[in-house]
Amino acid sequence: MINRKVVQLTLTSIILISANVRADDISATYVATPIELKNSWQINKINAPYLWKYNVSGFNVKIGEIDTGIYQHGELKGRILAGYDFVSNKAIAANTSSDDNGHGTHVAGIIAANINNNAGSYDVVGVAPLASLIPIKVLDKNGSGTLTNLVRGLDYSVSAGANIVSMSLGWSGGTGDVSVASALQRSVSAGQLLVLAAGNSGLANPDWPARYAKQAFANGQIIAVGAVDINNVMPTWSNKAGDTANFYLVAPGVSILSTYNQPYTYAYMSGTSMATPVVSGAAALLKQGWNLSAKQIANILFTTATDLGAPGVDSTYGWGLLNLEKAMAPIGTPTFPTLTKYGVTITTKSVAISASTTPVAYKSALASSNLKVAGLDSMGRDYVYDFSSLYNASSANDLMLSQIFNAQNTNASLREYKTKDSKLTLGQTNANTLDQPRALEGDRDTALSSVTSMFYSKHLSDNNAMALGINTNTNHFFGFADTPFEYAGFMSKKAFDNPYLTFDGYQNFVGYSAALQDNWMLAAGAVSNFDAVSRQASTVMQTYQTNQRNLNAGFIELSKQTEQGKLAIAVGSNLEQASMLGGSAGELFGMTNQSSTVFLSLKNTTKLSQDTWIAASLNNGYTLKNGAQNSLVSSTDNISSQSWSLGLLSNNVFSKNDRLGFAVSQPLAVKSGNMNLLVPVGLNYDDGVMQYENRAVSLAPSAVEHDVEVSYNLPTSKTANLSLSALYRMNPDNNAEIAAQRLLTVFWRTGF
Repeated sequence: MINRKVVQLTLTSIILISANVRADDISATYVATPIELKNSWQINKINAPYLWKYNVSGFNVKIGEIDTGIYQHGELKGRILAGYDFVSNKAIAANTSSDDNGHGTHVAGIIAANINNNAGSYDVVGVAPLASLIPIKVLDKNGSGTLTNLVRGLDYSVSAGANIVSMSLGWSGGTGDVSVASALQRSVSAGQLLVLAAGNSGLANPDWPARYAKQAFANGQIIAVGAVDINNVMPTWSNKAGDTANFYLVAPGVSILSTYNQPYTYAYMSGTSMATPVVSGAAALLKQGWNLSAKQIANILFTTATDLGAPGVDSTYGWGLLNLEKAMAPIGTPTFPTLTKYGVTITTKSVAISASTTPVAYKSALASSNLKVAGLDSMGRDYVYDFSSLYNASSANDLMLSQIFNAQNTNASLREYKTKDSKLTLGQTNANTLDQPRALEGDRDTALSSVTSMFYSKHLSDNNAMALGINTNTNHFFGFADTPFEYAGFMSKKAFDNPYLTFDGYQNFVGYSAALQDNWMLAAGAVSNFDAVSRQASTVMQTYQTNQRNLNAGFIELSKQTEQGKLAIAVGSNLEQASMLGGSAGELFGMTNQSSTVFLSLKNTTKLSQDTWIAASLNNGYTLKNGAQNSLVSSTDNISSQSWSLGLLSNNVFSKNDRLGFAVSQPLAVKSGNMNLLVPVGLNYDDGVMQYENRAVSLAPSAVEHDVEVSYNLPTSKTANLSLSALYRMNPDNNAEIAAQRLLTVFWRTGF
């Protein structure tokens, strides 16, 4: 095979242009000049500048260029490594010239011409402007060489430590060569990515050695490259994908301006020889960004290419046009490695990135915390996701109309049925009268057909009573029971509730009370928040068993009630499954196991006059230290929280049976405490192992929400009711950066 011609360059227009530039006028920044981008149209075509702004420029990536050598051009200053000249059998010193043809220098400039070197009107920029080039000269000044030298050049690229091999050469027709195939196989085994020109013969299949990409030994590490023009059209001289379509890309290769082998000289050249270094430079950017294998890089470039020609991989364009922006962007749904605890096997979560389950109690604290977390795309590349922005919305969660109307509708739709020793209260959606209370009479089946909630109490004796509540409020038996604030009817309807007994809107409870001396009463209750709306017991139990987030609580209450008011003191504890203080904060920052809170609740209501009552409620909780979670949360500690409310209700103010209400409240907010995170911060470049960092996030918010509400209710007939409400929220969702919210509602309800 000695003296066999390996390549005949096909150059469709060569124009040599001199530019007077001093070699010292070079600076390395990551923003290309408008002149560079204009002259190097291929750069914009493949979206390379998208990477440069993230400091991805091919730095420290070694590209072995097997060609005619490389001239020490000003655009390549400082990045030509030592190489070898197999034509003259001599070493090439670093940063010296070895190109007596010009082709290799042109290829080198397309790969790595320096960015922003102020080279005047002919300034260009390479795809990977800070990549390192290993000149491996196997072609002479006429662009010809031998297969023997090609084999030697391939083996040299392995010994020189090249990560990527760029070969803008080949031969047409015939078959492959065993020695070249063996050399390529050694390169593949060494982990190199080989980017080979498809050839300029206008054939249906690539030339050799690019056609080897389809062979099993290539292991997906050889990319065959065809050319397209500025309009993404393949010129007639470019070899097509053919039988190598699954390993074939196209890149800009027509009228490419790049460096040449005369001092500060540039030339326009066309060919798959020009398209190949575009792909080589792109591969260098991926290599710098992540220490990926050659097969991973090739696979990413293939699967992110812009489809051209027939849909999918086709025999002309293969996978399509190289697209660097897509290649560098995450592919697929991100996954986030987590640790159950130190030293325990890593688990990976694939999550929908959402903050919808975040509890308001500590939402703003997460917004101001360092929640930058490394996740992996489907190709195993790490990306940093800033989750803080999920919790730092420009506006708080608004009160939805359904919530508002539900609050207004609650009292109007209640139906109360009484006997001497028992009381049954039903919440209904289709009640046809508004008079209450009423005797237990009428069509009970009709009444039950639209039930949304239920409360039942029964006196077991003069001193004992029991109660059952389904989807209703514990205030019917505990706390403000038997006071006007049992049915306060505010839009912020939880203002007078015990927040530690309900987070999701469902409150199902059983209670028992025993009378003591001097109007004191001792009561005990148990609460669960599973959805029991369904009237079918089997469905209820199924919902209870499959609900991943639920709350169970137990408490005791000591109360004293007289005609002038009521005082209630409750002490208890809740147990939340897969949440804390009512929310999971998503799968990554949530309590995936259990959390427990002990609480103290004080409620007092006093009668000021025959028609006027005031009330106060204070709730304090301490969330116990939680152990390791199956999330990024390793533990929590010292979390204290609080809510309070003050209210006034007055009847018969402007009209008979009307009611005016006023309330000031602070919804549940964390006062102090930490969430301890073990956060993945990125892959180790050398071994690909995820690195972790301990972070303590204070859950104390930037501000505390306070709500002020005025409400007015007027029965306009036996079947109609008018409600007016005004609500003002300061620091909504406990966030000082969110503007205050104002809400005014007019609600009229009638039965038919």
